[in-house]
Amino acid sequence: MTTDILSPTQFMRETYQAVLPAWVEARIASAANIHDGFEALRKLAAERLSVLGLPNSHTESWTLARANDAVAALQTAFEKQNSDLSAKSLGKQPSKNAALATIDLEPFFASLKTEEDTLGLLSFATAPEVIFHQVKSQVETAKEILPVTGALPGDKEATTLAYHQAALLKVEAHAEAFIVLKPGSELSGSGPGQNTELNLSHSVLYASIGAGAQVTLVLNDLSGDSLSALNRVQLNIEADAKVQVYLVSTGAKLSRLSFCADLLGSGIELKVNGLAVVTGQRQAHRHIMIRHRKPDSVSQQMFRTAVGGEARASVDGTIEVAVGAKRTLASQLLKSLLLSKSARSDSKPRLLIHNDDVKCNHGATVGKLDEKQRFYLLSRGLNEAQALELLTKAFVAAPLEDLAQGALRNQIENSLFQSLALAEAAK
Repeated sequence: MTTDILSPTQFMRETYQAVLPAWVEARIASAANIHDGFEALRKLAAERLSVLGLPNSHTESWTLARANDAVAALQTAFEKQNSDLSAKSLGKQPSKNAALATIDLEPFFASLKTEEDTLGLLSFATAPEVIFHQVKSQVETAKEILPVTGALPGDKEATTLAYHQAALLKVEAHAEAFIVLKPGSELSGSGPGQNTELNLSHSVLYASIGAGAQVTLVLNDLSGDSLSALNRVQLNIEADAKVQVYLVSTGAKLSRLSFCADLLGSGIELKVNGLAVVTGQRQAHRHIMIRHRKPDSVSQQMFRTAVGGEARASVDGTIEVAVGAKRTLASQLLKSLLLSKSARSDSKPRLLIHNDDVKCNHGATVGKLDEKQRFYLLSRGLNEAQALELLTKAFVAAPLEDLAQGALRNQIENSLFQSLALAEAAK
């Protein structure tokens, strides 16, 4: 029997709000909550979710994606998993970890109290467990969490953080970290290659990055023609930290990443580079919010998106400069390349500036390859196919320029270039 798909408002009122408290309590009773504060964080997330409700077609942050499709995917997963809330089905009660009893969770409470992304709240409240990772110093980076197989950029050690549930990441002051984020699908208990019937990735990461820390985050999103990927990343960055973020996607049936960074001190340098190649009938939507809270901070955004077939992609990006955040330097450049007549790419750059002493700029382009560049390559002996391939690859890979050569970069480039090859074959 086919389940009737409810509107977001109906679903929130008739399904989630009716059983959400019991579901959260069951998760708390059975999940690996290694710190008492995690239970309070879950309850706070559930309370705020009940107040805000799920997104719908009128939600401002969802104007370029399909909120109703997201809620339909959540409803299917919820009804499958809600069939049994017993502790037996969810796992055994673990013992508390005394070594983590002194963890300062206040930055994460602050994040949840002001969290506006309701899918992030949902994922945190209902995930099978809350995972906590702490990077205390440069020496300890990567050895405390999960090892990465294969060679890494340059000679750096890196951490693979599988945040396919709900994760808290705390990077202490002056620590250095190179972290690869790999979202998965623990809400539904399945992922691509595990359960093709459900295929929902629903993940959230809240990160606190200490003063003077140097952090690189690489998010290589899941992809699949039958996958709905709904992920949230929130960074709180303290003074003098330097953070480089790479957001990579090849799309899914419905893929949406909500990324927010709060620059909470002076002297912060943040770079966010996005790459996406979306083909067939896939979608890739990225909602970006960068908030400058204090004076003398810098942020740069560079997004490159190539769209082929009947695919859809979007970047909805906002830079907000708060009152008193003087001498802010912020830039945002969104570029999209259309590889077919039926492809669609939307760019929505936005500046919200609340004082005068700043230097901020933004821009967006959507179009085809530069004819002058194509002509130049043809004049140097390349044929038409070779010229187009070279120009397209250069366009897509530009945001990776600062990522050191190595296995990780090769993996990212190969994934993107394979999608480009599929787009070309479909012409």
